[in-house]
Amino acid sequence: MKWTVLDLGARPLEGAERWGNDPRVRRVIRVEKPAPSGKRFGSRALGLGFDAFRVAARARLSLAHGPLIAMNPWTTVAARIFGYRDVSTVGLYAVEDGRSWRLLRSMLGSRPVVTLSEHEASRWRTAGGRALSVRYGATFADPPVADPPASQSSAFQAQNEEATTTIFVGGTSDRDEDAISRLVAEVEATDDLRLVIAAGGTLQFDTGRVRRLPSIDAAEFSSFLADSDVVFLPLTDNGRAAGHMVLVEALQRGKPVIASWVAGMDEYFDGDFVQRAGTNLVTQLRAAGQTSGARADEVRAYWEREYSKEAFGRRVLGALERMRKEGTP
Repeated sequence: MKWTVLDLGARPLEGAERWGNDPRVRRVIRVEKPAPSGKRFGSRALGLGFDAFRVAARARLSLAHGPLIAMNPWTTVAARIFGYRDVSTVGLYAVEDGRSWRLLRSMLGSRPVVTLSEHEASRWRTAGGRALSVRYGATFADPPVADPPASQSSAFQAQNEEATTTIFVGGTSDRDEDAISRLVAEVEATDDLRLVIAAGGTLQFDTGRVRRLPSIDAAEFSSFLADSDVVFLPLTDNGRAAGHMVLVEALQRGKPVIASWVAGMDEYFDGDFVQRAGTNLVTQLRAAGQTSGARADEVRAYWEREYSKEAFGRRVLGALERMRKEGTP
């Protein structure tokens, strides 16, 4: 069986189009210049929704045929509107019983869905759908080289020269602002920690020890992450997959990850490279950050083996083939 993949991601990296290296994939169809973070003019409908229709229209105009894999549920919706019936979906990104969830249940019906957490898959099956889960994976572009690191203030840079551990908090979906506020207070009380926060919104400040950034683009985000020692994901449990993209990019950069436990993250914790946040979070972050430099190659090898785009592609194709073969409910 040959699959056609509809992907809203940016154009593939040189030599890193992992889908195309699998003989089970006929082709990958993308759009040029997808909306950053899925939004245009502050709207997901004008961003993610419009791009979903663009890639589905491109598939129809190019006479794509055979089974399709939509790498976003809204691409599946668009493909169905354009007349495709044999479409499988990767990812849900919807809160159970919310408006998006109900619309997707109506549009996706019994078509195969691969979720990014078993919690999501279980809920989807309970609601009458067909789903299996796999762990997310990706291969990100290298951040631009900047000297000094992009957008760092001189005050933060001067403080950071003597820091032993720089903590990075990034991402916007289901982030726990109360946990971020507590961490800010604890870091301010230390003399060996620095904290960079890139969690979206308009709030920004720079105390020399803690820096909160306004909304930044993907390249800047990657630069700040790459300049850190350890990544913290403060998550709230909304019953959906969240935090996985930042987790995977951190591992690719050789950074250990500590995250709040939520149901949608459960299978990602390995107790070593990806740890559950404990009761003494600052001590845990300091310990992970202090050894991250020496373990960076080990962390990157773990990413390559478990979380690269090749590994993710193999898991997705395996899950879809299993559902088609066994009729997994």
